[in-house]
Amino acid sequence: MGPIDIPEHRPKGGERRSSFITVSGREIAALYGPEDIAGLDYDRDLGRPGEFPYTRGIHRTMYRGRLWTMRQFSGFGTAEQSNERYKYLLRHG
Repeated sequence: MGPIDIPEHRPKGGERRSSFITVSGREIAALYGPEDIAGLDYDRDLGRPGEFPYTRGIHRTMYRGRLWTMRQFSGFGTAEQSNERYKYLLRHG
């Protein structure tokens, strides 16, 4: 899907940057619509909370029965590069 320009949804000062990309290298569109999920299979692609592929959380009851926790993100590059870096840091104290 290409960029969608809806004047009433434009930020007053303009976008902070021209594109937004996740740490996984995926570009995030400014707006998603029904055509973006036309081929979505609910069970395969979204699933239920606590079930694979865990897009709705790892707990079946989400955080109604278990408190939310904050986890730190670490690493850079590929998993192999991160692993190599951790081993290097361990070797060098």
